[in-house]
Order: sequence, then structure tokens, then C-alpha cells
Amino acid sequence: MKRDKYFFQKFPTLPIVGIIIAIVLLLIDLPSDFIGKYTPIAKVTILVIGNIILIFGVIEIVSYIIKLLSMRDFKNNLEEVKNNAISEIKKTNSVFIADFLSFRPWMSDEYFVKSKDGVPRYFYPMYLVIFSVGDDILFVNEIKINVSQKTWSLAGYHAIPLEAISSVGLVQDRILFTNYNGDNSATVYFIEIATTGGSIRIALFEEEILSSNGEIKTIRDEFMSKIVFLIRTVGKGRIQRHNFLI
Repeated sequence: MKRDKYFFQKFPTLPIVGIIIAIVLLLIDLPSDFIGKYTPIAKVTILVIGNIILIFGVIEIVSYIIKLLSMRDFKNNLEEVKNNAISEIKKTNSVFIADFLSFRPWMSDEYFVKSKDGVPRYFYPMYLVIFSVGDDILFVNEIKINVSQKTWSLAGYHAIPLEAISSVGLVQDRILFTNYNGDNSATVYFIEIATTGGSIRIALFEEEILSSNGEIKTIRDEFMSKIVFLIRTVGKGRIQRHNFLI
């Protein structure tokens, strides 16, 4: 089964080098007086080594081709999953407000970041946070996306009565975590929703790791534009159901 991490696999340059070396070894024709009576043994040894290197190199390249997923597929699949998830939420008579793609490296044993034109738009693991309103309740769905399989699963859910919301704001915090990449840190923007019963923090935008893999100004500006709209819309219980066409 293909996994999202295969979008980020590197071209197998080492197996290519190995295949070239193997071909050279297989083409070597030792002269009969090269090392005397040991020439036949040397030839067999070289043939065995050459074939082993060749077989492993071919296996690695075939494995790469089988797992190969294009970034075009990633983009198309991601857009399809987003649209499907939002459509499902709209079917519950909720009014869609905003959605955020959230990179959460601390939620997985390993993470991957791939830059395109200097902007790291493609990363794993990927979460989609969707805000919607229905029956005077703010719904927040946190969805983990499997882009390659075009599926998703619910990772978090909140239902907050609008009248209970006292304030909404953006806060930044730094998360320390450990995974396959070793000790890491992530500077994350959270939306903080203060209610009469306490505060809820939801991770929306990771900055530290993404910025180290490319220029994030474009996606950061897009995020800020969405978050300003969301805060103005939700803050201090301003939303009322009759404000929307359902």
C-alpha cells in the first residue's frame, strides 16, 4: 500500500552507481596470467559480487518506481480530500467558515517537508481543521488526511455554544518533541477560544520547521488572512445563525 511518505522519497542515485559498478565488474575479463592459478577463482568472485550488486540495485530502482507518486497527484488528491471533507460537514446543516491545512510533526514518529519553488506547500503528516456553525454552535473538526489513499479520519472535534465564547485570539508557542529525526522543536500558531468553561487551543500553523525548508511568506500571509477573518467572525460570540444562508 502506498503511503504519503512516498511523495517525498529521493531518487535512488546510490543504486544507479551500484548498477554501473556491477556492469563494469561483469565486463571485466581477467587475463589468464593475472594472478596465476587463482585467476578462475578471482573471476567467479567478481561475477558473484557484480551480480549481487546488480540485483540489489535493480530491486531498489523497481521499488522506487512502484512507490513513485507525483506531486501533481499529491496536489489533486489533497484538493479532492479537502472538498469531500468540507462537503460532508456542510451536509450536517453547518455553515462553513474557514479551513486550515495544519502541519503537525509532533503528532507522528516521522515527518517530511518538500519545497516547491521555495514554498513548502507539501508536507506530512497533514491535518485539515474546519470551522463551521450550526444551531448557534461553533463546530471544529480536526481531520488527519491520507493524501495517497484520498481518505481521512477524525483526529479532534469540538462543539462550542456561541453564547459561551468570551474571546478568540491567536497565540504562539514552541513545542519540543522527539521522533525518528531526533530531538526537534516546532514553533506553532494556535487559535485559542476562551469560553465560560475554560480555554481550547487548536494548532493551525507550524512556522519553525516549514521556514527552514523554504520561503513561507505566501502561505503565512494566506494563513493570517484566514485567521483574521475567523477571529472577527467568531470572536465575542458575534456569530448568529440568522446571519448565514443555510
